[in-house]
Amino acid sequence: MATRNKLYIGIDVGAERKGYHAAILDTQGNIIQDILHFQNPDQLAVQVQRIAKMRQARIAVVAIDAPPKSWINARQTRAAEQAVRRAGFRVQWTPRNAGQSPQWMQNGERLWDALRAQLPASTRLIEGFPTAASEALYHSDIQLPLHILAGKQHRKYYPDLIDAAILAQLARDHDAKHSVALGPDDPLGPIYLPKQQTKVCTLVLVEREVAPAGVLSGRQILLGLKKCGFGAGFWNGFGGKLEAGDKSLAAGAARELLEESHLEAQELTPRGRLTFTFAGSDELLIGHVFGCRLFQGSARESDEMRPRWFAIEKIPYNKMWPDDIFWLPWFLDGYNFEAAFHFGPNDQVLSQAVQIYL
Repeated sequence: MATRNKLYIGIDVGAERKGYHAAILDTQGNIIQDILHFQNPDQLAVQVQRIAKMRQARIAVVAIDAPPKSWINARQTRAAEQAVRRAGFRVQWTPRNAGQSPQWMQNGERLWDALRAQLPASTRLIEGFPTAASEALYHSDIQLPLHILAGKQHRKYYPDLIDAAILAQLARDHDAKHSVALGPDDPLGPIYLPKQQTKVCTLVLVEREVAPAGVLSGRQILLGLKKCGFGAGFWNGFGGKLEAGDKSLAAGAARELLEESHLEAQELTPRGRLTFTFAGSDELLIGHVFGCRLFQGSARESDEMRPRWFAIEKIPYNKMWPDDIFWLPWFLDGYNFEAAFHFGPNDQVLSQAVQIYL
């Protein structure tokens, strides 16, 4: 007997006027095929069942960005929300004041009740948090076709529809046992996030001023030729993974700079964040970039790196990681930045997203 197709549904919950936005993904592909907007949760439950029947599919998992019950506690916030906050994500805390719970929470409770009453018992309902789940989009293969967003009536709800699509992916991840429960002891149940292997690293770029020479400005940057391991043969800044003894990102960055170049940083300035993903891997590599202009010592070769000063105009981009050309010039121009790169085979940049700001 053929395996029945599955549907994964993400639902963004708003207050009364905004209502509910849903996105539906199935196992036949990686495209969001349906978006829904209803004010009434019972009507939404009816509609998703009609879609499932038409597709000859079963609704496997529904991920909702609201708890199953309206909840106010005068003493503390939810255990699941505290766990999400400890994981590094900003949380709109469940209110602790006495009185009526917010309307979106009441709408969330109505939705849970409607889905439990109308959907098959085999359908799993989970709570998700789109802001945190969006970190997994770096590895996402899900597509949201623009044509289903057509029409001015959808435009003001784009963020809600995107959150619903993120939750649909979380629902699929949960079905594949690729999610993690935060706050499993929470009386209302855990908040689920996608599983992800994350490595946090630092990168320090050291600059100095020397006397101008001809057409060269006199600004120099210190790069190191990686001698072994990951990135061997490329010129790069100095850095590496955080270690257990590092008390902060800056402390880890200073330690790596000292180990790799023998320079002691006197001041480190946070300048940007780099995010890397790699085709065929679930790993997420996050690099925190620091600038350094005050330091002690002379750069010397280490076991890992062979340092060399380069004039800004002579930076060897053709012998560096291919993403560097897209963000390092902005760094040198004094901008802060955030950038994400997805690498394919042979260190090819398949996609990028770059944001710069003062």
